[in-house]
Amino acid sequence: MLFPIQTSGWKPPVFLLHGNSGFMGTGTVFARVLGPDQPVYVINARGFDGSPPHEEVADMVNEYLDDVLSVTTTGPVVIAGQCWGNLAALELATELLARGFEMGPLVLVDPPRVPAGQVAVEVNEETKRQLYDYTHGLLTKMAKIPYLETPFDAN
Repeated sequence: MLFPIQTSGWKPPVFLLHGNSGFMGTGTVFARVLGPDQPVYVINARGFDGSPPHEEVADMVNEYLDDVLSVTTTGPVVIAGQCWGNLAALELATELLARGFEMGPLVLVDPPRVPAGQVAVEVNEETKRQLYDYTHGLLTKMAKIPYLETPFDAN
């Protein structure tokens, strides 16, 4: 369920994905911190409106992909997940990359802790390569992207 928080601005839109509660209630705070030039959208899980929740991550990602495509069809976009929403954020970013989208940062906030020795998600070699290439490219470009300037004093 897509909720536009702030639709105006020249920077790439930020899509905030919910945590394990299914609800991302801090979208307005993010919009205030990121400033008036940053479009911000929240994607909440189904179920708050009485519709049945998703049973599979793939179904969730397909719906979230439609939400992103309703705002932009080329990118760049910034995808941010919170807690268990990071899994959907990672899958959504992977799908957008596979479709040739230009990606901004993939932001993983408060990821769930995975006990040592356990794998949270199986990732094939091609996906690992794509994610490595994406992350490496992102890190080498970060200093050159003006919209990533910190809007507050981090000290």
